[in-house]
Amino acid sequence: MVEQPLSSRRRVLFVCGVTMLLTLPVLALNQYISHTRYNEADAWLFSYYGREIARGGILFEQLWDNKPPGIFWINALGSWVSAGSRAGTIAFCAAAALGACGLVFAMARRLYGGSAASVITIIASIYLYLDYYHVGCNRPSTFFVLAELAAFMFYCRSFGPAKSPSFSLLLAGVCAGISFWFKQTSLAVAIGVSIHVVFLALGGAMSPAMIVRRLLIFAGGWWLSIAAAITLLWATSNLAWAWHAVFAFNVELLDSQSRRLTWFGLSELRYTMTLPLVLAAATLVFPIVRWVWGVEPRPADRSPGLRPPGLLVLLWAWMIAAVVLALLGPDRRLHYWGIALPPLVMLAGHGVHLLLNAGRVQGVERPTIYQVVALLWLAFMLLTPIQSQVRAALSYRWHAQDDPKQRRVMDLAQAVRERSAPDETMFVWGYEPRIYWASDRPPAIRYIGTEKTRRDPSGSRFMAEICRLVIQAKPKVIIGRPTQWTVSPQHPHHHALVTFREWVETRYRQVDRDNLVAVWVRAE
Repeated sequence: MVEQPLSSRRRVLFVCGVTMLLTLPVLALNQYISHTRYNEADAWLFSYYGREIARGGILFEQLWDNKPPGIFWINALGSWVSAGSRAGTIAFCAAAALGACGLVFAMARRLYGGSAASVITIIASIYLYLDYYHVGCNRPSTFFVLAELAAFMFYCRSFGPAKSPSFSLLLAGVCAGISFWFKQTSLAVAIGVSIHVVFLALGGAMSPAMIVRRLLIFAGGWWLSIAAAITLLWATSNLAWAWHAVFAFNVELLDSQSRRLTWFGLSELRYTMTLPLVLAAATLVFPIVRWVWGVEPRPADRSPGLRPPGLLVLLWAWMIAAVVLALLGPDRRLHYWGIALPPLVMLAGHGVHLLLNAGRVQGVERPTIYQVVALLWLAFMLLTPIQSQVRAALSYRWHAQDDPKQRRVMDLAQAVRERSAPDETMFVWGYEPRIYWASDRPPAIRYIGTEKTRRDPSGSRFMAEICRLVIQAKPKVIIGRPTQWTVSPQHPHHHALVTFREWVETRYRQVDRDNLVAVWVRAE
């Protein structure tokens, strides 16, 4: 191995140090927002389920949700290492954020060089972790973003003078499979890689035997990861219930929705992601302009041997697949676009590379006024998302404790603790997992409230099952109000809710009530 000159080493260390100094405050701001926001209901669900799993609860059979198991396993491990608190999971979220930015820096340095890597990592630390998309929170997006970036990095490492390209390709498949542990639609990087391999085959860049070999190795890694998840579910859960929750329920849900692609959230995406969208678009416009104007030579490459052939095809295939998968979601929720953030950021990084190298002529730096203006505009555009994050942090800091709904949640949790023993069960009508977490009582049934019934693809079956299970379980405490169980005779849940209300009013007594909710304790 050739030793780097001392000046080169110092330059690398300097670039790494500057990048860390600029990205760490941005990530710290994101982590503060992610774990202090009071309207993050799902994060409390994952924390509560993770703690129950660490105590021996069975995922999907006793603790049901229609998410893949990865986020619950992360929370269970975090609860275990931190003795039942959220500290372990918060540490994992912070590590995932740091790891994702580290992967971006490593990939960008390999593909484009140190200076570009620094700028690209700063952009990634800002735009991957805007609070709109829940990346960085205790959400699946935090971890599938990390896994997809890792898959992309290992796939790129399988080209060029790698010591073990097959092993890198296998790891790329494994990481792409791990991303599927966290979200059913996290298939974008696997689709992008497959399209890229087909492109190489059509372009004659590799022999047919090599193409088939690469596809088989990547697919083998993907299936190896899936097999590991199935084995872990078989050992710790119920495979039948897992299949129903992760796939069957969601297929029914999609069947009950319109099959038409819905272009939701595009206005919000345009306003929040202007800079990376423009940089990504530049990667398409620049080759066209160069071809029309005959601009030569091309921007100098750092080292063509380190870059996959057809890199833009790979990035755009990844991006298009992610956009289509985001649009297929059953609801119009902005955070669904989180799956498109990794390819968008990497495309923006390629745009940064083109911008920084636009003044190179025969390897000599000749910056133009256009470059200077573009770089100043880039720096100016970064101020808007940072200001948005700061405002969000201040909002959560000053208003979280003053929110009457959150105070009421804590009062209800205190009422549950005072009127039940640690091993006695509870049930909350609606969807308020923070009450479960703060009460520290086991759930009466496998469903944590009735949130999924509003999207129930099976009509009244889901609600009827919840009412039946709660009546059988006879929880010590029920939280809900009678108006939630009063519906018109034409309502599909009418019979189940009337039966449930009569049972509660006969067997339970109210001990606390306001305009929003009541606490019912089982009469002994």
